[in-house]
Amino acid sequence: AVLRRHPRVHATFNLTPVLLDQLEGIAAGESDNYLDLARMPAASLRPEGQRFIARHFFSVNAARMIAPHARYRELHERFAAPPPGSRPHARRPLSAEELRDLQTWFHLAWVDPEFRDEEPVRSLIRKGRGFTEEEKLSLLDWGVACTAKVVEAYRSAARAGQIEITTSAYHHP
Repeated sequence: AVLRRHPRVHATFNLTPVLLDQLEGIAAGESDNYLDLARMPAASLRPEGQRFIARHFFSVNAARMIAPHARYRELHERFAAPPPGSRPHARRPLSAEELRDLQTWFHLAWVDPEFRDEEPVRSLIRKGRGFTEEEKLSLLDWGVACTAKVVEAYRSAARAGQIEITTSAYHHP
């Protein structure tokens, strides 16, 4: 997306086959535990799903992805799971609204700044909290739709001669 604005700039991208398989899988409707739990209505989450979300939906760069967003920061300060091996301190479970906000913020935080003016991202960031199930699902659907465009964007840029694509071994780290 950035390169399109600078047609005289040429770049090389290394795309691992495992990444391409993952992108194509997501575009084809494959899911994972994170997306499945994010799609689940917050009020319907079982305790093990709530624990997974509390432990893993703060697994982002806190300074860049949590701190800039008041609600995400608030949820992190109150509910982030303690590090493995430490004694958890007593805390009340997350409410359905808090869980839904966390489900939404985890995915909002991963949106590249280049896309933050697109809907529904812009509206959700402005709203900041109290997301509805419909708003959350619209973000998740938007993310899957974006993923479906990634491989073709690289192909198009390669056909135009603006980029060169290299590859690595299938499971290259």
